[in-house]
Amino acid sequence: MLNIVTSAPRYSDVDRQKSDGATYTPVVLAEFVAQQMLREAAIPERGKIRVLDLAVGDGALLDALINQVPQAIRKRLEVVGYDTDPEAIQVAARRLRQDFQT
Repeated sequence: MLNIVTSAPRYSDVDRQKSDGATYTPVVLAEFVAQQMLREAAIPERGKIRVLDLAVGDGALLDALINQVPQAIRKRLEVVGYDTDPEAIQVAARRLRQDFQT
């Protein structure tokens, strides 16, 4: 027999991300989506490669994409991320600076 006891009302532990409506991409999903993007993308042989993430959140998808792009192409990437949460943008910026230094 399984007894589950809850001492707090349902959803009382929802953190700020969820209460603001934010949904962050799990790393495994971000890696899968990045793989699919690279498989389907027509990468030009020269010039800048621009990537825009309109809901960057904590930067998981851009991070996965940068990590999967071949090193020779990385220097041509121009990455831009937008979000409505200023704190999320700071987290994403720190995360991406580790992988994508200019």
